[in-house]
Formats: sequence, C-alpha cells, structure tokens
Amino acid sequence: MKLSPYEAAKKILLSEADIANFIGPQSSELLERVEDALNLKIIGSYREFLLTFGAGFFSGVKILGIPGDDFGNPSLLNGVSYTLTLRKEVGLPCNLLVIYNPGNGELFCLDFHQIKDDEPEIVSFMPEVGMGLQYDAIADSFGEFLYEIVCDEF
Repeated sequence: MKLSPYEAAKKILLSEADIANFIGPQSSELLERVEDALNLKIIGSYREFLLTFGAGFFSGVKILGIPGDDFGNPSLLNGVSYTLTLRKEVGLPCNLLVIYNPGNGELFCLDFHQIKDDEPEIVSFMPEVGMGLQYDAIADSFGEFLYEIVCDEF
C-alpha cells in the first residue's frame, strides 16, 4: 500500500530522531481551544501533525504549530500566537494560518478558503506585498508540503 505524502513524511521524521526535534503530541481538547482562538476548524494532515508532533524542527527547518497548553504566548514554534499577532499587526487574512516562515518575508500558510479533499491548500503570502491579498498556491495539502520540504532536507 502506498503511503500518503503526510504518512511518508511522518515516517522519515520519526526515523531521523537525531536531526528532528518536536514538542510532542498535543491533545484533541487543546486543539479545540486553538480552533476557538483562531476561529478556524483545523482539518486534514495538519491536524494529524499537531496531534502527533505539535510543532518542531528538523534539519534546521521550523514547522510552526502548538508548543503546549500556553499557546497564547509567543515562542519560536507557536503558529497560533504568530498567526494572531500577524492578523493584528499586518492584516493577515483570517482564513490563513501560518505554518512556516523561512525568514525571507514570505509566509507559508494553510488557506481555509481553499479546501480540496478535506485538506486546506498551502499558499505563499508576502505581508509587505499583501495589499492586493494575492496568494500563490504552493501545495494541495500540508502533507504534500511537509513531504516536499522533508525530502529537500534529507
């Protein structure tokens, strides 16, 4: 049986413990609190990632998520706090959830207005250029996005 992109990425991450450092599983109850704070229903492979890994690093790549119960406080891995802050400070649209910031001004986000097969699309968003609120589609799902960047690093 062929693995989904998310399951394939997960398998690689779990087998590379020496260069993968994740917070760890987060509870469904915590995820519900996060959904309330963001006013979004988190679905698909990103939901699975949060329940399995929470947030973390691998080979220098930082995937934002839920770093623990205190998701309202800023931290390097806190995608919730970061998203809420960017909504206030730069007008990040409420349908976007930041999952990756490579540090070059570009943000990679789940777009909850673009859902296919129960998966939000991954888009690139540049806050400085965001006046027209145009996004560039990057991947059909978080699983595809994660698999691509995991394979690029290993």
